[in-house]
Amino acid sequence: MGLDQWAFSTKNKAVLSRFEYNQDYKDDEIFYWRKNRFLHNWMEELYQSLGGKDEFNMKIIQILPEDIDRLEEDTKSGKIKEYDKLGLFFGEQPFEDYEYSSIIEFCKIAREEFKKGNAVFYESWYWYIIMWR
Repeated sequence: MGLDQWAFSTKNKAVLSRFEYNQDYKDDEIFYWRKNRFLHNWMEELYQSLGGKDEFNMKIIQILPEDIDRLEEDTKSGKIKEYDKLGLFFGEQPFEDYEYSSIIEFCKIAREEFKKGNAVFYESWYWYIIMWR
């Protein structure tokens, strides 16, 4: 099973909506996570609050400065731990220090991209294999 997550930046003029950008413009990966389900669930809630209706897998969402502010606050206050989902895919591990520090570092990098006049997007992909006997 896997959960891969990326943040990337592109020019603001490439943004078509909170869920789409013009791929004729160059984009650059600015962060990568592996299995940070707390962050993924937080992003999924943001996606749904903006009207996203499909399964939040292989979707992109633009992250605005106010989203970064809320993500950082939710992480520092410990609220991010509320974005846990137990089960087959996401597991039952506690929120680890490296997950905390990676979110804080991402917030810093995203703010640097905003200062450059760039837009920031989050994207994820998960898969799982169920073996039947």
